[in-house]
Amino acid sequence: MMEMSSKFEFPIIKNEPVVNVCLFKKMENIDICFNAKNYTIQDNQGRILNRKISGTPTWRLKIKKGEAAIYSYYLIIYESENLECVQSEVEKLNKLCDQLIIREAGGDVSYAGITITNNHKYILMAGPFGSEKEARYYCKNLDQLNHCNIHRKLEKSGSGIIEIFDLDNDYYAEVRDGLKFIPDNFNEYYELKHFELPLCGEIDKVVREDLFYQGSLQIKIDENRALAGVNQIPLELYLKGVIVSEIGEHHSGEFIKSMAVVARSQVFANYGQKHFDEPYDFCSSGHCLRYYGIKSESSAIAEIISQTSGLLLQNDNKVNLALFSYSCGGHTDSYDINNMSLNGQNTMVKFDCCEPNKFNLNLQNEEDVETWIIQQPDVYCREVTKATIIDPKLANNSFRWEIFYTRIELEKILKEKTGEDPGIIYEIIPLSRGVSGRCKEIEILGSLKNVRISGERNIRSAFSDSLLQSSCFIVKPELGEDGMPLSFKFIGAGNGHGIGLCKVGAAKMASENYSMESILAHYFQESQIQKRY
Repeated sequence: MMEMSSKFEFPIIKNEPVVNVCLFKKMENIDICFNAKNYTIQDNQGRILNRKISGTPTWRLKIKKGEAAIYSYYLIIYESENLECVQSEVEKLNKLCDQLIIREAGGDVSYAGITITNNHKYILMAGPFGSEKEARYYCKNLDQLNHCNIHRKLEKSGSGIIEIFDLDNDYYAEVRDGLKFIPDNFNEYYELKHFELPLCGEIDKVVREDLFYQGSLQIKIDENRALAGVNQIPLELYLKGVIVSEIGEHHSGEFIKSMAVVARSQVFANYGQKHFDEPYDFCSSGHCLRYYGIKSESSAIAEIISQTSGLLLQNDNKVNLALFSYSCGGHTDSYDINNMSLNGQNTMVKFDCCEPNKFNLNLQNEEDVETWIIQQPDVYCREVTKATIIDPKLANNSFRWEIFYTRIELEKILKEKTGEDPGIIYEIIPLSRGVSGRCKEIEILGSLKNVRISGERNIRSAFSDSLLQSSCFIVKPELGEDGMPLSFKFIGAGNGHGIGLCKVGAAKMASENYSMESILAHYFQESQIQKRY
């Protein structure tokens, strides 16, 4: 069975392309501060709510009663631009799965009537399922675990009554289903107060910050009977927020420009693909591009980004899916590390240095991988200086890292994250690695059963309460007197999937006076920087 999707064109407001970004979900309440004279607040029936409100009130929004949005869930198994590749996977899995479908996503992506790229691809899915957990655990039928890649399809929007409390004035209102904050112009900011953000490098910890956004904000009821917010924002302002969220603003202009071109290319390459069954284009997490507000201390970063306006990485007539990770660990990897087959998408898969031939190592070989991880190779992302620090909490623990688990701790994590119980873990064996040394498939030998996990992100998820820094690791067990493992130490390299641009490496190159063009040529082979709009 095959389903068709639409072609996509960027909406235009006031002569600017705009995107819709999901800022938050699962919020029990939200506090929003805004300048009343510069915003029109409407409920879903078009009634204006702030006609008699002045100053800069802070409204607290909370659901009084409601019905949750309904989604169906799909397990993504494989994706490719080539239909024959996907059909070949179907033939392999038909005997194991009885719920396979092929979806089409993307197509001709246009702006102002001009086709910028074609990002059409085929996605092999299993489903639908009634919950995300059910979709994740269905992968047991595939004789391996592939539990991270979940697609959602909105079946019914949430509904109910949202209460509005004015924390500064004597104001109370109730609205049905949702409301929208519409600015008079895109220069206006609204503030989300005490917003919880994940704390980098920490497990299950958040930091509270006041975040500032431009554009409009639509509040809805989500699948958890909680509040969700979608920001409609001009593309270039969105990119400013992405750059500040991903790397901060106190960096070399060439590094900032490199990231702007890469992020803009991702937007066009992924438009209509990531969330095509949901009422927004992108989410605000690392699944798409991190986007945690756009108000910065300096206007310089906006000026630097504007110097790249309309610039995209292209392979022939196709925009490159220009991925990036925090630290490649010294060697970049290819798209197939996560079961993606993308024809014509070229990254420079190489040792991350100016002389890649000086390393006589094959990182798909176990002995060479151990040598590579244990030593401190001379690569761009090795040395963390003031010029290359992107996040101080990660800077000193990304190039090489260690994490320790007792055997019992690891058995508990594996069971909770995958639904599989191997019993006593005897051994963890890498079955295949990507060119950067990242594990692509791994097998856990257990007293009850052996468990296989494929895909670098799935592997990172299975061995951590949150997400292991990368799948480029070796495992050192500590054995008891009876020869049974007491604990496991993971020794690893890099932070992230390692595909495309290495942020720490690129920052280091910029600090050594490499230009934007040189940095992008280093990480993206056979791609050209072109101004497309």
